[in-house]
Amino acid sequence: MMNREMMEEIFENVCRENDMAWYEVYDSEMMEEIVDARIMAVAGWTREDLENDPEYLAWTCEMGEDL
Repeated sequence: MMNREMMEEIFENVCRENDMAWYEVYDSEMMEEIVDARIMAVAGWTREDLENDPEYLAWTCEMGEDL
């Protein structure tokens, strides 16, 4: 089961791997192409599963509000 901590760990790894700040990754194609893809792979989710997950929605909305 995917939880917020696991999503944040994947996100932070992508930021570190690309030497980018969180907002640079979040506000780029990398969010969908890399972060979301890794979350879906680990969780065994489809794009629809991801976009309907309340934890994912809350997490991404909070980051959007922080921009």
